[in-house]
Amino acid sequence: VNLKEIAISARGAACPRVVRAFANREVADFDDAEQDQPTKEWTLKDGTSTTLSTEDDGAFRQIQSLTLFVQENHGADQTRIDWIGLKGECLNVNIGGIVQNAEYELRPGTSFNVPGLSSGGLSGQTGGACSK
Repeated sequence: VNLKEIAISARGAACPRVVRAFANREVADFDDAEQDQPTKEWTLKDGTSTTLSTEDDGAFRQIQSLTLFVQENHGADQTRIDWIGLKGECLNVNIGGIVQNAEYELRPGTSFNVPGLSSGGLSGQTGGACSK
């Protein structure tokens, strides 16, 4: 997958402030995520949902694994993320049984056009749309 965007929906002081992404790298624990050089790091504004662009960064092409680490929030005791969405394009892989096009969200809503889901999404359920 060539990853184009990471969308994060969160609100208030509990929303992430610093998000670190590790593409195609194994991150064993929180210490590694804190100390290792990330593929990319973003600083987010307080109380907003945002889309993090990865298109200009060649490091997010041919992604096989992705680890997201929220290093800190805007001052709350706990970090809260309402949903995370990933957008990308499939590489031409002709291996039987492999899903070639997929969009997944923890709480699907209207931000992604997911065939077969109502416009209100599936609150609290994992969902997505795939095609072979």
